[in-house]
Amino acid sequence: MEFSITGISKVTMEHKKGEANSTHVATDMRFEISKNMDRKMYLDNNDLPTQVAIKPLTQTFIQGLVCNIHMAHQKGWWIAPNT
Repeated sequence: MEFSITGISKVTMEHKKGEANSTHVATDMRFEISKNMDRKMYLDNNDLPTQVAIKPLTQTFIQGLVCNIHMAHQKGWWIAPNT
């Protein structure tokens, strides 16, 4: 059986016009699972990840980060430091 999981990390920033930097305000995350999965096993009554969901959610974020860095490197946007 194939299934999919989605981890969404939302970062809220504050930016003041004319300043070069932004300030981190909050980070929120959301976890979604495909319809063929047992929702109660992975999400609690508040739609927050359960203990069972933490490892797949972490894996989703790690794989997303690796994919992002790999794609940016292929396009020349992420240059590895000289060693």
